Amino acid sequence: LGQSWELVQSVEVSDPEPLDNFGFSVAIHQDILLSGAWAEDHDPPNEVSDAGAAYLFEKQADGSWLETLKWNSPNPESLGYFGNAVATNGQIVAIGAYNEDYQSSNFLNTGTVYLYDLDGDPTDTLLSILDPNPQNANYFGFSLAMYDDYLLVGAYNDDEDAAGQNMISDAGAAYLFRLLPNNSINLVQKFVASDRAEDDEFGRHLDITEDRIII
Repeated sequence: LGQSWELVQSVEVSDPEPLDNFGFSVAIHQDILLSGAWAEDHDPPNEVSDAGAAYLFEKQADGSWLETLKWNSPNPESLGYFGNAVATNGQIVAIGAYNEDYQSSNFLNTGTVYLYDLDGDPTDTLLSILDPNPQNANYFGFSLAMYDDYLLVGAYNDDEDAAGQNMISDAGAAYLFRLLPNNSINLVQKFVASDRAEDDEFGRHLDITEDRIII
C-alpha cells in the first residue's frame, strides 16, 4: 500500500491494423515481453482472416522495449486465433491457437499450442502440442502459464474427466506438461474440478508457480 506506478512505455507493433486486438494477451520475463493479437489477419500473399499473431519485444540497453520478432501460426486458419494466449519462461515461448482444427483428424476448433526456443532459431516451431483428448471445440490453448520447464494449458470446453470418461458438456480441464531436455513434451497430469458440472469452463484462467497451480 502507498506505492505508486509509473508508465515506462507504451508498446505498439510495426504493422498495426484495425481490430487486430493487439495486447489481448501478455507475458513478461525479465527482459522479454510477449503480446498476442489474436484477430490479426495472416500476412499476404496468403492472407487468412483472424488467423492471429504474436509479437516479441526485448528490453534495450537504454531501457526501452523494441519489437524484434513477429510470429504467425505455422498452420494459419481463418478464426484460428493464434496469439489468444502467450507464456514464456525466458527461453521457451508458448503461443496458443485455441480455435484451430485438430491437425490429424476431423475435429474442429480443438486448439493447438506452439512452442518456440529463443536460444535457438526462434522463427522455427520447436513443438506443436495437440489436445491429448481431442473433441470438437475443446478450446485447448485458450489459457497458458509457464514456470521453469512446466507448461499449464487450459481447455475450458473439455467434456471428459481426467480418465477421458464421464462426459459433462463444457466442464473444462487443464493439462500440465513438462518440456524434456531432448525437446520433447511429456504430459504430467490432466486436471479437472472435483465438483465438475455442465458449463463450468474450468481452465479458462490459470497460473503456475514453483509449487502451486491455480485454475
